[in-house]
Amino acid sequence: MDKTRNSQRTAYGEELAALGRENADIVVLEADLGKSTMSCLFGAEFPDRYFEMGIAEAIAAEQVLALLATPEVSNAQSTIQFGHRAIT
Repeated sequence: MDKTRNSQRTAYGEELAALGRENADIVVLEADLGKSTMSCLFGAEFPDRYFEMGIAEAIAAEQVLALLATPEVSNAQSTIQFGHRAIT
């Protein structure tokens, strides 16, 4: 795959999906930005490990913290200004 021809967000989504193929413990929590971050590529390939949280960055962050007690490797998607407002 030639990532120089892809946007950064497409490359990010493709790499996230590739990591999901390598590690079955990776889960993704999306805060309604799957098409913007392209993590929807991960969700298309691993729907059982992809959780769309809706417009709820704070809830996604809380769920990621809860997943720290499990073997899963969690990844929450957001845009920094939304995440900052939700967490502070």
